[in-house]
Amino acid sequence: MASGKFLKEAIARSPADAYFFSGIWKEYKTQKGGKETISFGSESGQADFCLLYAYYRKKQNGEEKYESQREALLQLYHAINVIYEGLNYGGTFFGHQYKRIPAFVEYSIYLYSTNQAYFDKKYDFNLQKNLYIIQ
Repeated sequence: MASGKFLKEAIARSPADAYFFSGIWKEYKTQKGGKETISFGSESGQADFCLLYAYYRKKQNGEEKYESQREALLQLYHAINVIYEGLNYGGTFFGHQYKRIPAFVEYSIYLYSTNQAYFDKKYDFNLQKNLYIIQ
């Protein structure tokens, strides 16, 4: 798949899928006509890929349009990352995940923007709650 093509697809891929299908090595032409190679083939590389994904997806989603949702999701996803980090007694994965979270936030906003009616639907969840809670 050509570099950046994943951002132009009619149906957006998740950051994880976009990374997987993008390939590890990319060759591109510089402004001076030379060739350069870039790699996202490491944990840090994947985190960098996600930062680029988030940047471009944010432009497509609209920077100001979903500002409040973006901030709420960032806080929520970071809180979940911290909880899992604590449950797993730390590790480098969670540091890398911290840099990847903005990409998943932008993908979540994309999903929301394509089907707002589904996400904004109001319904009474007390039946599910009562079935879940053992009395």
